[in-house]
Amino acid sequence: MKAEDLQLDSLFSFEAGQGRISMGSNRMLMIDAEAMGRLRKELIDTLGWKVARGVLMRYGYRCGAVDAVKLGERYSWDTDLDWLMAGPLLHRLEGVAEVEVTRLDCDRKMGRIHGEGIWRDSYEAQEHLKLFGRAEGPVCWTLCGHASGYASLVMGKEVICLEKACVGAGHPFCHWEVRPAESWGAGQSEVRDALRSLDLRRHMDTMLRNEKLASISTFAAGLAHEIKNPLNAALIQLHLLERRVQKQASPNSEECLRTARIVREEIARLNHLVDDFLLFARPSDIRQARVDFPRFLDQVVEKVLPAEPPRQQAIRLERDLPASLPQVWMDESKMAEAFVHLLNNAIEAMSRGGTIRISATVEEGQLRIVVADEGEGIPESIRPHIFDVFFSTKQSGTGLGLPIALRIIEEHRGNLELMPATAKGTAFAITLPTVERESPVASPVG
Repeated sequence: MKAEDLQLDSLFSFEAGQGRISMGSNRMLMIDAEAMGRLRKELIDTLGWKVARGVLMRYGYRCGAVDAVKLGERYSWDTDLDWLMAGPLLHRLEGVAEVEVTRLDCDRKMGRIHGEGIWRDSYEAQEHLKLFGRAEGPVCWTLCGHASGYASLVMGKEVICLEKACVGAGHPFCHWEVRPAESWGAGQSEVRDALRSLDLRRHMDTMLRNEKLASISTFAAGLAHEIKNPLNAALIQLHLLERRVQKQASPNSEECLRTARIVREEIARLNHLVDDFLLFARPSDIRQARVDFPRFLDQVVEKVLPAEPPRQQAIRLERDLPASLPQVWMDESKMAEAFVHLLNNAIEAMSRGGTIRISATVEEGQLRIVVADEGEGIPESIRPHIFDVFFSTKQSGTGLGLPIALRIIEEHRGNLELMPATAKGTAFAITLPTVERESPVASPVG
């Protein structure tokens, strides 16, 4: 069968009396385009643009893969090209868009495919414009997902469709192109991320945490001002008191000075707590550059484990890094704070000494770093709370170290996670996008 012979009446069966529309054994639904638009708005408003895009692309991908299976089972196609061409024709028959294929070449045995075309009157672009106005980039997410899923199933390998121009972004028509994933290079990384399954619970946890941050950051500066001013005044008065005690040289002078030193240390600790709170609550001004991770790690380790202090005598550090690692986009000073918190936690967990192991691998355009210690580990009951603000099991802990580390890493489009418990110790995994994968993060405005 040739693709152009595909007809609506032979493709779908309508059983009005039974309330059923079918394509082969698959039940189909007639859904209003405006309702799909409202669903898109709910997803974007609830989950944000990036996650909503992923959900809709994966929905489209699944639909495309199922359509390819059903059309492949139902019809005996003259060529693989006819089977591929049936996908765009099916979209047209379903009322999704008018599809014009300007180029489509494929060789399943060699794994080659290259197609281009135009979507006109895309329902998705129209609904997006009605609800959100002109977008900064392509918005036909389900259409791209469908084309990716359909072509991937037919070709038996990962194929990705990218939208090069879109009516939703102000272009006269939607221009798409489909190729094997590996031929796109860095341009397809965001699409591949979107097509991966989403840990929705973790995303919702992140959203809730960010909402809490937004609420506390509005009064963080004022709170710091109200605390720091009395502290500074107290330090000045304490200094004057120390001078008077030194001039009097009474028998109790040494005891008074010792008490004053304790007070000074406690004021300094409170100042440090306020500074940490501000660092956590306020958005960072990220200024990124290309960074060689091994060199960065050397500098961080030197801060935490300098050459001679007693602290290092019982602590050993092992590195397991590949001979060659891609560069990462990083604000070195900010990221150093995150790694210092992680390494300090590892050191404090090994009161009798032990080994900290730092390993790195590259996985799908991301640098994955694991920091593991040989301490007593984290009890299962408190593992869900380690990133909670002000949660600490240390007597002198502020409960801000890990939340600060998490915040900094997420601001770099990375991720920090506590790895599953093992028989000994604790391990954290950090993932950061490489230079080849993404452009640098834009600094916040305002």
